[in-house]
Amino acid sequence: MELDIIAIDADELAIIEVKARKKNSLVSPNQAVDKKKQQHIITAAQAFIEQNNINLECRFDIIEVEIDNSEKKINHIKSAFYTTLK
Repeated sequence: MELDIIAIDADELAIIEVKARKKNSLVSPNQAVDKKKQQHIITAAQAFIEQNNINLECRFDIIEVEIDNSEKKINHIKSAFYTTLK
């Protein structure tokens, strides 16, 4: 499992999933990150944290990219889902 973006924001580790969908799709980019996908991201984040000996609070964000022909709308959702990782 790969993590799309790993960043430090102030005193938090931000694990960010990027999802793109065409405008008017049946499922929004945010909705595409379902519980199963979230669990995969959490597992990969835990491995990354342990391998790199990171001791920061962790949050999970989603960046939605909505595509409408040549236009793109980007929405950053901070703390899109939760777990108890540290």
